[in-house]
Amino acid sequence: MQVPGRRNRVLLVMIAAVAALLLLGGCASETVAVQQKDDQALTLPTSVKKYELGGVEYSVTWQNPTRSTAEPIKFTVQMDTHSGSLEDYDLGKASTLANDSGQQVRASQWDSPGGGHHGTGKLYFSPTDSSGKPLITADTKYVVWSISGLPGASEKKIQWEIR
Repeated sequence: MQVPGRRNRVLLVMIAAVAALLLLGGCASETVAVQQKDDQALTLPTSVKKYELGGVEYSVTWQNPTRSTAEPIKFTVQMDTHSGSLEDYDLGKASTLANDSGQQVRASQWDSPGGGHHGTGKLYFSPTDSSGKPLITADTKYVVWSISGLPGASEKKIQWEIR
């Protein structure tokens, strides 16, 4: 003989488990919030941008969207081409990052994927300009990564909205 209260408890636990799974995994959103220890995290509509420039396909991920000036602004760049080599694509020399006020910084480091047709590199920018003023503040609405001077390509601007 089963006890009615036990059946109800089991049913409630199953309903709660399904609801938790739906809340945790089933509600996908285009908005990405990166958790930081210091309340400086930014909310972005998306942290990944894809584009094509000069016969090369790029997938760029902003790794650490934050207002913090404690570490460089870091992007991971996946590059793919089916003609030529990626060896001549120096994003460190070709890149600047600017905010909506026009303040900008040049790339400080490019960990290149090397030659070949496919590769992933890391691109770093200083979080402050040459006078020490932060590039991203509470008032910053967006940042724009500008790329120019790459083989066979015109200038490209990639914008990340900040919420």
